[in-house]
Amino acid sequence: GLTQQAGFDLMAEPEGADAVVINTCSFIGEAKKESVDAILQFVDLKTQGRIKSVVVTGCLAQRYVEELGSEIPEVDHFLGTSDYTRIAEVLRNDLELETPANAPETPSGLVHVDGRNLVTSSLKFLARYDLPRVNTLHPASAYLKISEGCDNDCAFCIIPKLRGRQRSRPMEDLVKEAEKLAAQGVKELTLIAEDLTAYGHDLPGRPDLGHLLRALGTVRDIRWVRCM
Repeated sequence: GLTQQAGFDLMAEPEGADAVVINTCSFIGEAKKESVDAILQFVDLKTQGRIKSVVVTGCLAQRYVEELGSEIPEVDHFLGTSDYTRIAEVLRNDLELETPANAPETPSGLVHVDGRNLVTSSLKFLARYDLPRVNTLHPASAYLKISEGCDNDCAFCIIPKLRGRQRSRPMEDLVKEAEKLAAQGVKELTLIAEDLTAYGHDLPGRPDLGHLLRALGTVRDIRWVRCM
């Protein structure tokens, strides 16, 4: 949604694209391997001149940006889990080869390594209903991200280090996004989060998942709400 708003077109295939954006996972070994394989695949296309720019985002970038930057120098930019709203700015500046005069100042917390590392250690991003998005599911179904991060410190889990502490979206904001999706023809919402059933414990008044489900149940034309 952010890239389309900036004037970019989404392509079904990478061939001929100005840029490829790879959203990575770093939760388990197989996911890390799959992510690295994808990066190498598109870096190879860039080396052959078949695409112009490679941007790596998400959890692998958040966790291993220094290692990736050193071992795969062909990657043009790295964005972490709280930095994806800068994607249009990065692509526009990179492909125009100049920085617009009105470009926003770099937010505090961003770490720069040779101008490619835009990964912040300040994991505070939280989606909101007015951020543009493109629904890539069947037109009648959409994901709804209700919170970010996790407050559990399980010994086997890396999520708090990749996504930060839990940040629940206000119910009013989620209802507005559900109404927006319903107006686009969505009938089914699938709620997602790192810790779905902990929703709301960090909000004023401590609303819980039950309160949210009842609120979403009032949205006209939403027929199903699923909890993942």
